[in-house]
Amino acid sequence: MSFLPDLRHAVRSLVRAKGLTTTVVLTLALGIGANAAIFSVVRGVLLRPLVNRDQDTLIYIRQSARGIGAENANFSVPELRDLEGRVKTLSAFGDFSTIEFTMVGLGEPRVVRAGVVGGSYFEVMGLRPVVGRLLGPADDGPGAAGAAVLTHRFWTTAFQSDPNVVGKTVRLSDRAATIVGVLEPSVPYPTETEIIANVVTSPHHLDATMVDGRVHRMTELFGRLAPGETVETARAELQAAHGAIRAEHAEAYPANANFTIDAVTLRDQIVSPARTILLVLLAASALVFIVACSNVANLILARSVRREGELAVRAALGASAGALRRTLLAESLVLCVSGAV
Repeated sequence: MSFLPDLRHAVRSLVRAKGLTTTVVLTLALGIGANAAIFSVVRGVLLRPLVNRDQDTLIYIRQSARGIGAENANFSVPELRDLEGRVKTLSAFGDFSTIEFTMVGLGEPRVVRAGVVGGSYFEVMGLRPVVGRLLGPADDGPGAAGAAVLTHRFWTTAFQSDPNVVGKTVRLSDRAATIVGVLEPSVPYPTETEIIANVVTSPHHLDATMVDGRVHRMTELFGRLAPGETVETARAELQAAHGAIRAEHAEAYPANANFTIDAVTLRDQIVSPARTILLVLLAASALVFIVACSNVANLILARSVRREGELAVRAALGASAGALRRTLLAESLVLCVSGAV
């Protein structure tokens, strides 16, 4: 038996009850809209995969000194070299230091927020270029030529996605660098940078004796898990190595600073600040939806009570119980679809 006549009757009935129809549709629309908006945000932040290749094996390494209020104390170049030589559960390390340069050579001189990285950084992070190439091992060390990569956001906003910027030479403060590529769109981490350059553009990365050595901590550290290893095993080995390093260089690790080291997946590092807030918002939006559905159910129930006489007359004229149920179902369906739309 066709359901279409019941839908037509439901539409005519609801048109006559304009107040109820408007209230129910708006209530459902607000409840569904709020849930859809919050879930879209939660999905984009907490559930959507990162663009980084093999994201589950990509970890963030954090050194803390909570005794002096440093939740993330970063690492010095000597500390990075020590960890590279001692930790075997990680196949590679990637380092990232945030520095500001005055960039000259692409339009008006401007101050840019830059990331200075080693040659293994992009391979460890599992990122790809959209134009040109990224930095690699050949761009590492004091003998390499200065090279830089534009972030996708900076390329699109400052240069209108012009591919001709690749190959041009710029000056980053007092050092020259050639733009070799543009990075794919990715999470702006560790920070909102505009350009990523190799260590040749920042000489203190090449020779730790040029600064305060082990206590000059400005580098954020990433790692790629070796095959078969887990975050837990890497964390344990990092903590053991870190303990040995602290014992060998006690002067750089005051006891009152309480230096510690930890490792988490990159995804956890990115989403952890927002996870609690987003989950609370999701729960609140679900509660709003439950309240909206309860209000709609009460309105429909109240209307059904008022229509007892009409339903009794239709039953007396021969309408079956199934036909009456289809009528009520059709009206509820029309209201729900209208609210969702």
